[in-house]
Amino acid sequence: NFTNTDIFYQRTLRDTREMIRRDRNRPSVILWETSLNETPYSEQWAKDATKAAHEEYPGDQLSTAADYGYHGSFYDVGYKVQDTQWSDDPADWVDYDPNKPFFTREWGDFEGASKALRKDGEAAMNTQVLTRQRYLNGNGYSDWGGLDASDRIGGYFLWSWNDYTRGSTTETLGSGTVDIDRYEKNGFYWLQSIHPYDNPVNGSMIYISSDYTENSSLKIPVY
Repeated sequence: NFTNTDIFYQRTLRDTREMIRRDRNRPSVILWETSLNETPYSEQWAKDATKAAHEEYPGDQLSTAADYGYHGSFYDVGYKVQDTQWSDDPADWVDYDPNKPFFTREWGDFEGASKALRKDGEAAMNTQVLTRQRYLNGNGYSDWGGLDASDRIGGYFLWSWNDYTRGSTTETLGSGTVDIDRYEKNGFYWLQSIHPYDNPVNGSMIYISSDYTENSSLKIPVY
């Protein structure tokens, strides 16, 4: 949580600078979250954090992201700029900055129903895919579902690429597209199939999402 003390203020700005110094030479980094996670922060802090970021990475190649659209005028994009406030009624939603693009940063997270372990089998993994497909159509749990189908959304960042142990529980969380040992689940191929067929990395592909057993569904998804 944001704490309005000099020590907290200066150390969070220091962390912002050190994050950029650590990773600014990595070409895979395209967006910097120079904001505080899931907590309101002051307008002055947003100004100072953005200023520090651009001092550490001069030029026009640094883009910053605001959390929940807080003080979004200082940032290039926002996460969850449209806030559903856990309501299914769009009339209750808040739009922090109608003129800014936004991203989903925790798509398919631990809160949602779209979890399945590879050991749970074909039916569970196919249900995971169908659930996530409904999310993209705007039919999801209220925190994200309405945002996924928004015309303004610029993209989605997976909560986790792989299944993992959270630390707060002994159970493995099945939100990944691959399992904890990095073996592909059905959702991996579903996401791959969304790419254009002439994608230079993956090329064309087809995946029959069935184990071909006596218990397999007669409705066979093909990606």
